[in-house]
Amino acid sequence: MPASSQPQQRRAATAGCGKRVGGALYLHASAVAAAAPAIRRQIGLAAAAVPGRAWNVAKVTGSAVSLLLYEDFGEAAFPALLAAARIGPKGGPATCTDYRNRANPPILHRKETLLPLSDPRRAAYAAVTRTAEDHGLFAEPHRIGTRQAWLARVAAAGLEILGTELVPRRAG
Repeated sequence: MPASSQPQQRRAATAGCGKRVGGALYLHASAVAAAAPAIRRQIGLAAAAVPGRAWNVAKVTGSAVSLLLYEDFGEAAFPALLAAARIGPKGGPATCTDYRNRANPPILHRKETLLPLSDPRRAAYAAVTRTAEDHGLFAEPHRIGTRQAWLARVAAAGLEILGTELVPRRAG
């Protein structure tokens, strides 16, 4: 496929939702229906390879899919990764990793971008992202992917995370 048509195909694959990081596409489970048929099929094969496994975000990288379970989007401004199952091409085998007992799990940023465009939560989540942007928290993104680095960056900016909000740090 010509390089010039690849960005157009990527946009069509997600109908405006989904977050791209490098070569990976991240979609919240509620946005999978808005993805292109090939993406939906890939995610469906992956889910069938690990029946009963809870997940709320799919990460599609080439022919591999990772089904990720993050903290509840409605409870955490920047959800931590709880568990992951990576399923190779053609539905298997799966490699599963549990992050629940790790002190420094990966953290999800810009969670609104993973949701369908029609999701009513997008505006509130985008407001948290704007606050983070306004305080320069996404500068050097390679340094903010884990809980400890993220919390240090938030504290250095004079902020704190209270549930779903990013607010000025309270004195004391």
